[in-house]
Amino acid sequence: MGDSPFEGLAGKAKIKVETGAALEAAKACSTAIGIVKGCRDLIESRQLNVFTMSKLGGAEVYAPERLQPRFVTEATECKDTLGKFIDSLEDMVDMFKDAGDKYTGTDELSASELATLNRQKTDLGGVSPNPGGKDMSGAVKNAGTYNPTNQDIETRDGKIYVQHNDDIDKASVPKDVRAKPEPVEGEIPYREPSSMGWRDLYDLGYRIGWTEITEDAPIWGLMASQLEGAAYDLSQAMQTITSTKWESQGGDSALTAVQGFSKSVSELAGSFKMMQANLQYTADWLYATNSCMPVSPDEGCGDDVGEVQELYRKHYIDGLAQTQKMFPAEVLPAAPKGAIGPPPPPPKKEDDTGGQQNNGGQQNNGGQQSGGGQQSGGGQQSGGGQQSGGGQQSGGGQQASSQQQGSSQPSAEFVAAQQALANQGKGTGQGATGGSSGTGSGSGAGSGAGNIAGTGSSTGGSGSDVMSSLVSTISGVLSSLTQALPSVTQALQQIASTDLSGAVPDLSQLTSLLGQYPDLATAISESPEFAQLIEANPQLQPIAEQLGLTVEEPVEPIAVAGLPVEEAVDSAAGSAFPRASLPSMPDFSSLGDLIEPVIAASTGVPVEPVVVGTEATYGEVAEGASAAHARPAADA
Repeated sequence: MGDSPFEGLAGKAKIKVETGAALEAAKACSTAIGIVKGCRDLIESRQLNVFTMSKLGGAEVYAPERLQPRFVTEATECKDTLGKFIDSLEDMVDMFKDAGDKYTGTDELSASELATLNRQKTDLGGVSPNPGGKDMSGAVKNAGTYNPTNQDIETRDGKIYVQHNDDIDKASVPKDVRAKPEPVEGEIPYREPSSMGWRDLYDLGYRIGWTEITEDAPIWGLMASQLEGAAYDLSQAMQTITSTKWESQGGDSALTAVQGFSKSVSELAGSFKMMQANLQYTADWLYATNSCMPVSPDEGCGDDVGEVQELYRKHYIDGLAQTQKMFPAEVLPAAPKGAIGPPPPPPKKEDDTGGQQNNGGQQNNGGQQSGGGQQSGGGQQSGGGQQSGGGQQSGGGQQASSQQQGSSQPSAEFVAAQQALANQGKGTGQGATGGSSGTGSGSGAGSGAGNIAGTGSSTGGSGSDVMSSLVSTISGVLSSLTQALPSVTQALQQIASTDLSGAVPDLSQLTSLLGQYPDLATAISESPEFAQLIEANPQLQPIAEQLGLTVEEPVEPIAVAGLPVEEAVDSAAGSAFPRASLPSMPDFSSLGDLIEPVIAASTGVPVEPVVVGTEATYGEVAEGASAAHARPAADA
């Protein structure tokens, strides 16, 4: 219907209003529409504020060239403002009709109450959002005209004769106007008194007329009264629209605007009163100027042009300045503030798992690794075994480490060891092997386990390096069991993917799994590599005990077939990789012989001899204006 902030509000905010209250509100809005339209019709039909320039003083004194169009502009702006109120009121009628029709009452309605409700809905449907404008012609006739203050005139033969009065009082600026005036932007130019000769002053008085203004002023007052009546009726109707009779989703600001709409109509009426006061004041100083200007075109003996020039300043110029300050500011209809309707749903959270991928990489013993992540990193040893480097994981398939399964409470020694490892700095101790470097890369965050990193006897390594060594050692010992016990390797991979430089990872899942498979814990505990790791890094002992691993006294390393004992140890340490990479496994063939019967006993499946030293190959993960009519010149 209209083009206002209330358009379609009942649907947007799912508004429901008790039908009786909605009916009264809609009727008050419809009545107000007729009044506002009637006011707009008067501005157009009566061509309000369209005054003859000469009757304002003429172009000879400059000011009327600005003052006359300023009056026309004000009338045009008021007509446009009335149109905005009509749009809002029409949309409010539609809103109340829709909201009242949706109201269903309560389950306890009696038959008579239900009949009343249905009758109210029928009446509500008959309320017009587009009534005709109210006919105010009779009221205009009764309003009459305005007589300027101190007017002293005679009418003979249809002509007005003004009594000359040099001592006429200066027009009084209205004091009871409460509307907000429009800010003055620059002073309207006028002709200086000193440039006005006797004949100029006489001609000014002869041109000036005030009757056009005195005819329009009462009409502005009439329109203000009509709008005040509409505002009162709206306020009475809107008082029934309370929060108990209004139901909406995100429509609270609309309720506030409805309850305050009558105030904006009242403010509009106030601005029309200011326009009336402005016209009356302008008529006063125009009349005063006319009455004190010379009655003869020729300056006589004893006449003083300087005195008349000062009268011109006193009445015309000072009056012009005040008139310019009394044009009312625009008043807009009340409107809802902020968003209307139910709040939008929260944005969907992105899937933290990142999707499922398969990189095709294989572990040493035929175990296939799958996952959505990519791991890259490099380890370097220099200066006799000092280890640096780290693994970095990137991709869309990071695996969360928030799962905790059946772990017992850690001991005080375990907590202390965790804290010590987290705070431990990099050391500079001697390694078991000479300077060497190694890098490794791989992809996947699936069930594959990581590789050995830093298993040499570096006694001064950082906490993260030592923890990486522990994880890699266990991974190496269990590499032959990846197919039989995927859950163990998954737990190891979860630990390996954690940033060990910042904190000790969650070992609860691995602890639980080793508790479920005590034979595996025994095999790890009895391995010489594990014993060598604990001997080189005694701070790991509480953590190993928390995992259920038994720390034995140091034992001699088991020789690898074809190598002396010393070379076997060097081979295992020299092939170390950083904790986050997944390269080939070191040579633990003798360990396979050691735990083969244990695995067979726990799984019931014969275990083939362990194939050691196979290099794993990993795939890559892809990224993918009608009031301006001229008014006929008036003679009066």
